[in-house]
Amino acid sequence: CNNHDNWRMQTLAGSEQLRLCLAVISFWPGTPVHYAGDEQGLNTPGNALDGWAREELSASMAWRALSTTPSGNPADVDNFDMTSPSYLYLQRLNALRAAYFGDFESEQC
Repeated sequence: CNNHDNWRMQTLAGSEQLRLCLAVISFWPGTPVHYAGDEQGLNTPGNALDGWAREELSASMAWRALSTTPSGNPADVDNFDMTSPSYLYLQRLNALRAAYFGDFESEQC
């Protein structure tokens, strides 16, 4: 859904579009790969070309110097939260995938 070359999907299209994309990726055959921060709901604007591609999951001196979102700078605090709605959503998707498609990665699937 997201990558460092583009703005985060939820910045442009909203969080529901991101959730739909995460579900598609989670149930597509093969190993699902999610962009760092999607599981935490990081939502700062920009991409690698304008310097906003790598929000920190932990407190970062470098990121603190930048004004990022109206609600504050995500780098002011440790952002790894196993109770965040995005984390719990991906956790549920992974549990469903394991329960119903446990052998998605096998050659016989």
